[in-house]
Amino acid sequence: MNVIEINTNPSSQINLVQINGLTYTFRIVWRGSYILDILYQNTPLVQGIALVTGQDLLGPYKYLGLGHLILANDDLSDDCPTYSNLGQTCHLLYVS
Repeated sequence: MNVIEINTNPSSQINLVQINGLTYTFRIVWRGSYILDILYQNTPLVQGIALVTGQDLLGPYKYLGLGHLILANDDLSDDCPTYSNLGQTCHLLYVS
């Protein structure tokens, strides 16, 4: 099992993520809450994933074979990320 933290710096809404030797684009935008889109070669694979804690965000998309995506807080609470704490005390973790 390999765990990496996805860069979620609010100033950088586009993040390139290496998964199984392929480069995916993770686009994170704030729309009253954080929403994630995953693209491969500019083609959307999954759009509109709400960044919430307490579940595997890629669970419904196992058929893509991307692994697991977990949102975790430093204080282990189930609080959803706020505009200002994503990447600070709330972390997006990819688990292969």
